[in-house]
Amino acid sequence: FSLFTISGFAQAGTWVTTDAGTQKLLKPAASLPAPQLSPGQYSLTTAFTSNNGQDGNMFNIIVGPNPITINYFDINMNPGTDNVAVYYRSGSYAGFESNSAAWNFAGASSVTSLNYDVPSRLNVGNIQLQAYQTYGFFITTAYGSGIGLNYTDCDVDDSYTDGNITITAGIGMGGLFSTNTFTYRMWNGTIYYTALSAVPFSYWAIAVVFGLIAAFVVFRYRR
Repeated sequence: FSLFTISGFAQAGTWVTTDAGTQKLLKPAASLPAPQLSPGQYSLTTAFTSNNGQDGNMFNIIVGPNPITINYFDINMNPGTDNVAVYYRSGSYAGFESNSAAWNFAGASSVTSLNYDVPSRLNVGNIQLQAYQTYGFFITTAYGSGIGLNYTDCDVDDSYTDGNITITAGIGMGGLFSTNTFTYRMWNGTIYYTALSAVPFSYWAIAVVFGLIAAFVVFRYRR
């Protein structure tokens, strides 16, 4: 499930000017099929009802009580084919928008989009995030030819959550690690991930105790 708020959204059938300076006709929200996931796997979708767009988005993912591994994404890309890159960092994206040295390159993949507001698979994954941590993400087509991602205007405190992770409001990005930013924007897409059970502290304590006992026995035996 998702808990969210989105404000300032124009009605379907309205023409709007995007951050890229192009005109876009807003469409009604699409009815998307529920993803078929394996046991232990989850997904969180923000929206596929864009009213804006540019080269990409920066946003934060806040991880809940269990570490997760991101397996892949669905994104909202303009029609066509482009190379889309994913960058991430430990800590918020804020303050590091133009500092490429502060980011980790997760990977890039060719994506083909049939239309805007239609989920398009981005096969970049194996991104491991620790529990109770905040991570900044940057998903962009500026790594390729800059075909453009679609997103939604929002407020600074808008977010989506399923209890395992929270996707926060972010910014639109024109270019690759540039100062050409647009606030505030909600990334449109789905994150598919595996939630990993954290090992309880009691298990660690038991393991430490047995380790100390074993070390003591070995020490006594060698004497």
